[in-house]
Amino acid sequence: MSGTVLIYTPQLTNRVQYTFELIFKYILKIPIDFTDDFMAFKNHEGVKLNYSDKKTNSSLSFTPHGLLHQTGFKNQETKVFSIADTKAFFKTNQNDTLNFDLFAAAFYLTTRYEEYLPHEADEHNRYIAQQSIAVKNNFIDKPVVNQWTLLLKEKIKERYPNFQFPTTDFRHIVTIDVDRAYAYKGNTNIKVAAGLLKNTAQLNLNDIKNRTQTLLNKQKDPYDVYNYLAKIQQEFKVDFQYFFLLGDNSKFDNNIPYNSTSLKNLIKDLDAEIGIHPSYFSDKKPAILKEEIKRLENITGNQVTQSRQHFIKLQFPSTYQKLLDNSITDDYSMGYHDTPGFRAGVCTPYPFYNLTKEKTTSLLIHPFAIMEKALINDKDEERRKKITMLIDKIKAVNGMFYSVWHNDSFSEEFHGNQWKQLLEFSIKY
Repeated sequence: MSGTVLIYTPQLTNRVQYTFELIFKYILKIPIDFTDDFMAFKNHEGVKLNYSDKKTNSSLSFTPHGLLHQTGFKNQETKVFSIADTKAFFKTNQNDTLNFDLFAAAFYLTTRYEEYLPHEADEHNRYIAQQSIAVKNNFIDKPVVNQWTLLLKEKIKERYPNFQFPTTDFRHIVTIDVDRAYAYKGNTNIKVAAGLLKNTAQLNLNDIKNRTQTLLNKQKDPYDVYNYLAKIQQEFKVDFQYFFLLGDNSKFDNNIPYNSTSLKNLIKDLDAEIGIHPSYFSDKKPAILKEEIKRLENITGNQVTQSRQHFIKLQFPSTYQKLLDNSITDDYSMGYHDTPGFRAGVCTPYPFYNLTKEKTTSLLIHPFAIMEKALINDKDEERRKKITMLIDKIKAVNGMFYSVWHNDSFSEEFHGNQWKQLLEFSIKY
């Protein structure tokens, strides 16, 4: 038996519809229908779930916490407790199918509800991971929304043993942020001269040698690791995606010129998905983001639909709304720059819900689990331990493991061999 799951709810709010589609459509890959006719629901012979205060023994039942029937955002009581091998909150009725409202809890995490509330920000105006419910309660390393969905799946199997679930497979997507495509190659003559003068003033003979040898085509640019990455991509048959910074030069944006022939040729030659890496100040002026997307489209000849924020600068809902306004359909910024784990508690792509507009949007969020920069102070053994732990948890729920790397990390300047070995280890594992 397979088919549609019927959901009873006396009030179908945008939040209810969004969250049930998140759990069933995006994670379990099962279609659903809603009804507010309780008698029709009771008489339904297929798989059904009661999301109301009404009691019935003929279906799975969840007592609503109340969050999905509210609007706006306010402080919520989020007392965390243990369930199975994971953590949960929004405890409800002990007689429910599960003793907490997994739908309200999933909504709270995936919409980043807590980031709409007053919070502390760092010097780059980023939400600080340590104040999140996940870090405070030690479940940042768990894709809890997927784990809760697995608990729900088991309950459905128990009650409806003939129901057939679609199969879903674990995948690893390697994503590369290109903040600076080349160390020396592709710069303007003025920048080349300025770099040499700076090296001379600092008596940096090694940099002078590398710079001149590169510019004379006698050695490879230190950041030119793209043949290596292409080799890994082909050898292991893993998907790669690149995000290019094409902003104007600033204190935080230091790529080579966007109109450099070297940069254009690199982007055109890559056999991978290409997205925009919006510059540090692009969140201040919408015109900047629009211009940078246009620059990438002029290079590729294709519409740009994928994005990841430089510095992982992510504010809700403004960052995502600006992306939507510029026809971006997929964003890869959901994660922390300094903390491995699951910022939104999930390891499956899912749609962005705008809490200020109370509306499901067309923007698909692809959450990443780890960035190599978050491991920079760890020893190699600890790095591998953190990566394998995350992969094991994602594999257990058949989720998607998005890892984030930077091209310059693979250069000798930044102990590139260590990072190459870690990348290959993560793919092999």
